[in-house]
Amino acid sequence: MINLKRTNKPNKQRVLISHFPKAKEASWFLIVGNPKNNDIVALKRVNFNRYTSKNLSVALPNDFWEEKLELYLMSDSYIGLDQYQTIDLF
Repeated sequence: MINLKRTNKPNKQRVLISHFPKAKEASWFLIVGNPKNNDIVALKRVNFNRYTSKNLSVALPNDFWEEKLELYLMSDSYIGLDQYQTIDLF
């Protein structure tokens, strides 16, 4: 279960892009990856105004007992707002 909350004031995330004729809503990608072998384990696109909760199901192999995963939150509209968090499953 992943809980996301925006801390800035506006309810809408309108983005003005010079090559698009009208404003678009910013959206985000939640990516669970294995940094040891550069694999993407789960991927989900997220749109939210103030806060949201998302469930990500991850199928892990049987030999997955010593590795750590990373959770990335990546913007499709803004450069430099990407974040990541290491997940320790045990």
